[in-house]
Amino acid sequence: MEFRKYLRDIASSGIPTLLVKLRGLLILPFLLHTVGLAGYGAWLQVVSSTNLLALLASLGLHSAVIRFHPEEAGREGRSRLLYSALALSLAVAVVLAAGYGATAAPLSRLLLKDGEYAPLFALGALLIPLSVARLLLVSHFRAQDRIRWVAGAESAYGAAEVALLLGAAVLSRATFPVLAASVAALGAYVLFLFATAVREGYTPAAGLAPVTPYLRYSVPLIPTLAADEVLSRGDRLIVGMFLGADSVGLYSAIYALASVPMLFSTPVTHALLPKVVGCWSRGDQAGAARYVGVTVQGMVVATAGTGALLLFLGDPLLRLLGAARSGFLPTGLLVLAGVGAYALARVYSVLFVARKRTGTFSAAWTACGVVNVALNLALV
Repeated sequence: MEFRKYLRDIASSGIPTLLVKLRGLLILPFLLHTVGLAGYGAWLQVVSSTNLLALLASLGLHSAVIRFHPEEAGREGRSRLLYSALALSLAVAVVLAAGYGATAAPLSRLLLKDGEYAPLFALGALLIPLSVARLLLVSHFRAQDRIRWVAGAESAYGAAEVALLLGAAVLSRATFPVLAASVAALGAYVLFLFATAVREGYTPAAGLAPVTPYLRYSVPLIPTLAADEVLSRGDRLIVGMFLGADSVGLYSAIYALASVPMLFSTPVTHALLPKVVGCWSRGDQAGAARYVGVTVQGMVVATAGTGALLLFLGDPLLRLLGAARSGFLPTGLLVLAGVGAYALARVYSVLFVARKRTGTFSAAWTACGVVNVALNLALV
């Protein structure tokens, strides 16, 4: 096993993840002082809800792009794989975006208990097809095991988005321009990814391939994708639905600190999947198991260490951000425990993806999502 390269890939993937986390922590105090706690909460609700719809619109085909990439012959076959998946998922995304924008006012009342945020939801509809395009194009490059290249591109995108968001927040002191900055940054990034793929010879001119084999693999992942998003963001959506924009803003500040272990989970999963899929495609099941085993050990140590630090630093950091004076530990401990379990489950999930047993994993993950929503509704 090329563990050194694996560790380098994890470290490289961790850079954009770190930027995403830092983005949240940097944006939080700026938005609290410019658009207020309610504006911050409203921005998060739009981002969370559009992310959920984008994952559904993808039909799981971003995973199919990674899984079938080694089996396609040359650039022509891999181009057909990419653009067939992209065409179908974008068609679904456009339909969902149209519905999302048309129901902006009801969505505002449903998710924030106030119709005044309808313009935000109308603008946020653009995030759905853009997020789908980003997801599939990034998966295309990840399928080539270009983890560090993807990390560099994602890092540059994250830095640019932070700059635009902070500039919009300071200059406008309003939530709508902040969301517009998110849309502009994502649109520019998608154009860059597409242009790069075309420049490297992966063009739509290769035509489209029958999508049935890809859908047979990816469709069972749709409940899993929805459950995954619910497990990671559903609690904030429910808090906003029942308690409004102010409460979801405060809860999200606590969550931003308690979810620090995800700094390790996301880059590990991104680096692990191509390695395990490659081992499985070569018939090296033992190698795949060793990758997963070593990763789980590292995740347990990292999560436990992070949790121990936050036990002592959670409240001071929360006060430093300006979201609240105290109260991290009761809520933060519960979030931390859930994040740790979620991170380990994501590591084990790559074995099901590699073995093409997406239906089994989907059923288990969907059940977890349902239980999560039930408990959130009961506790809110």
